[in-house]
Amino acid sequence: MPENHQYDMQLFEDGAEWVVGVDEVGRGPLAGPVTACAVAINRECFTRIIEQRWSARITDSKKLKESERNDIAKEFWAFSKDSLICVSLQSIAPSIIDEINILEATKQAMRQCLEAIEYTASMPVLPTFIPSKLELTGEDAFTGKVATLIDGLPLKAFPYEHRALVKGDSRSLVIGLASILAKVHRDQYMEKLSEKYPQYGWSQNKGYGTAKHREAILQFGATPEHRKSFLRNLS
Repeated sequence: MPENHQYDMQLFEDGAEWVVGVDEVGRGPLAGPVTACAVAINRECFTRIIEQRWSARITDSKKLKESERNDIAKEFWAFSKDSLICVSLQSIAPSIIDEINILEATKQAMRQCLEAIEYTASMPVLPTFIPSKLELTGEDAFTGKVATLIDGLPLKAFPYEHRALVKGDSRSLVIGLASILAKVHRDQYMEKLSEKYPQYGWSQNKGYGTAKHREAILQFGATPEHRKSFLRNLS
């Protein structure tokens, strides 16, 4: 079993009935939202995932090529159609990032992910599935003990109990999966925005501050999709 599967397995062995992984992407770009993803699985689903050939490639999304991330995401969504698995993707717009700062915006995206699956500190209730939006009730509703894992350091003043894992996207399958799904989702969004603002090269740089992107800002100015607080020292 790959090393990053073992942490999640141990949680199930210790009595967790559900493991929720949360990660974010897009803290550093000059443009576009910050996006978070939460993935909730039970032990049966975890066992089925690790039986899939694509699961061995789940890791920190930054370690994967774009084509690899897209392939894993495609395989996952196909797998999820007949699985009790809950996913939430939430993005915070640049205007909000400018208003509350990137750290608070990241926490807000993560909190909204957990709220979207109607999760509380003690027990998740009715999950909302993506992309089918199917709501489950009765015997299929979430029950039992939940372990929530968040990539990085512990979040202060965060309303949900969680375990923080530094480099968690490489150490936990469920965090790694959240990392990949968030990255693919945000990248696709930036590619779509690039059709409206082609001069900034977002289909390639995804909003990060490449030389071409910085030159375009100086030449054409900032768009509503830029984080104004990130451009103060642009030169």
